[in-house]
Amino acid sequence: MEPVSKLTLLTEKESFSTLDEAHIYLHKPLTCGRDPYRNDLVVPSPHASRHHFEIYCVALEDGPDDENQQTPLVFLHCLNSSNGVLVNGKRLRKARGIQAACLLCHRDIIEVVPGLTFRRELQFLKEEYTVSDRCIGNGANAQVFLGENCQTFDQVAVKINKLGCDGIPTLEMKRALQEAEMLGRLDHPNIVSCQRAFKTHIGVYIFLELASGGDLFSLILRRKWFTESEICVIIHQVMIAVQYIHSQGIVHRDIKPENILFAVTPRIGHRIVLTDFGSAGMVALGRLTSRVGTEYYRPPECRKCAGLHDRAADLWAAKSPADASANMDLECI
Repeated sequence: MEPVSKLTLLTEKESFSTLDEAHIYLHKPLTCGRDPYRNDLVVPSPHASRHHFEIYCVALEDGPDDENQQTPLVFLHCLNSSNGVLVNGKRLRKARGIQAACLLCHRDIIEVVPGLTFRRELQFLKEEYTVSDRCIGNGANAQVFLGENCQTFDQVAVKINKLGCDGIPTLEMKRALQEAEMLGRLDHPNIVSCQRAFKTHIGVYIFLELASGGDLFSLILRRKWFTESEICVIIHQVMIAVQYIHSQGIVHRDIKPENILFAVTPRIGHRIVLTDFGSAGMVALGRLTSRVGTEYYRPPECRKCAGLHDRAADLWAAKSPADASANMDLECI
């Protein structure tokens, strides 16, 4: 089958050098987004959603001979992206809550940009914080941008959890609200500090201290191994953090090297903070059953059908720095 058209992915630089190309075929949608495993064309931008938009081609008339064939029409349809898409500088708009498709022409320019709503949402905070376009972290349900406290001039991490494309709170959004509430009442040197959090009609914004030392997982990749005394220093601080949140009736349920951050510099012995309470639960409500957290670090009781667990789940996961350093398989323990 011959391609009908071609989509060229360009850089955002002035040179507009080509990053990738993909052909568009009749009756075969071309998906574009950040996820490299589920898209035909990967858009390596922090502003791109996992499934940002699709391009498809249709023929209005199909016939046995060339006389009945018309030039195929190429359309663009925005998927579950809260940032949206610009075509020739104009944002695609929804009609009755549904994202309409846009008929494309030759040399149309498609842009993936930060959400305009996101900018408007933060206008009332401009006296307190500034938020840049620099994305410093991407998760399954949230993005983290670099910001600055206008009073102290300290850099902050701004975690943004957005509502679904239909504006209805999802399970992930409910967890984001719970995370903001939990962090708001936690106050400990080994727990990431929450400066402010608020909810709007499009999402939840959490302003956190910026851990400039990076995460433990990155340090493990660089160093490959640690001495026993170094591991003890790390786990000691993690256990202090765990002891504190348990005293507050909270179970983290997703302790792993990626969620253990160095507050200042990536050096053993410096302050460590526990972050990402999106999977946390209140143990005061009884034994927990939700299947959350990262599979590799989940305790055996969470892998059973019922999945009942309690504070002990954090104690199992707290040894993850030692397991990651030794490259051990939890299934063999």
